[in-house]
Amino acid sequence: MSGTIVIKLGGNALEKIEPAFFEQIKDWQNAGKRLVFVHGGGPQIDELLTKLHVDIEKKNGLRVTSREVLDVATMVLAGKINTQMVLKFAAKGFQSIGLNGSDNLLLRVTPVQDKALGYVGTVDRVNANFLNMLLDQGLTPVIAPLGVDANFQLYNVNADIAACHIAGALQAEKLILLTDVPGVFAHQRVIQESVPQMMTDYIDRGIIIGGMIPKVKGAVTAVNRGVKSVHITDKLHLSGTAITKKAVI
Repeated sequence: MSGTIVIKLGGNALEKIEPAFFEQIKDWQNAGKRLVFVHGGGPQIDELLTKLHVDIEKKNGLRVTSREVLDVATMVLAGKINTQMVLKFAAKGFQSIGLNGSDNLLLRVTPVQDKALGYVGTVDRVNANFLNMLLDQGLTPVIAPLGVDANFQLYNVNADIAACHIAGALQAEKLILLTDVPGVFAHQRVIQESVPQMMTDYIDRGIIIGGMIPKVKGAVTAVNRGVKSVHITDKLHLSGTAITKKAVI
C-alpha cells in the first residue's frame, strides 16, 4: 500500500538506536506514513548460544539452525528483543504491537532448499490483510522473524529476507535495511545507486559476500515485487545504497 515504510533493524543496530531515530519516525508518522518494523538479533542469539556451549555455524550469511538453536532463537527474538523493542517505542509515545511470524500465521514458510541449514525457512506468503488491519487501527507492528510451515512447525527466518517479503506484500513505498555499515561495498566503495540485475551480478561475481548476500537478495526480491526503493544503510536519514527498479538518471 502506498505510504507504507518498512524498516528492518539488525541486532547490532538495535544496540545503537539514537534520539534522531525516533525523531525521524515521528516525522514520518506526522506526515501520514504507516510504519512496520522487523528486527533481527544475531549478536544476541550468538551470545546466548555461547553461554549454553552450543556451536555457532553460518552458511552464505544464514544461520545453521538445529532444533536447539531454533529454541534459543525463539527465546531471544520473540521473547527478549521483541519485548524490549515494544517497550522502547512505548517509552517514546508510539502505539506499537509485538508480533512474530506465528501470530495469525503472519509468515508462512517452507524449508530452504539447503537441508544442511536445518530449521531455516523461506517466506512463501505474508498475511498482509492482518498487517493492514493493525495499521488501519493506528498500531505499529514490530515483528520478530519467525515463520510457520504447513505443519505448523516454527522456523527461523533471516530478518532481512522477512522484511523484504513483508515490504513486497504491503507494496511499500520504501524499505530500509538498517545495519551497522553505511551501505553495500564494491571495489572498496559504497554503491550509491543500483538496479536489481547489477546487484545480482555482483553476488554472482563474488563482489558481494557473507552476511550482505541475503540482504541484497532480499532487496532485489522486494524491488521486483513492487517496492519503490530499498535502502541498505546505517542511518535512517541517509540513503546508503539505494536499489530501485530503474536507475536514477
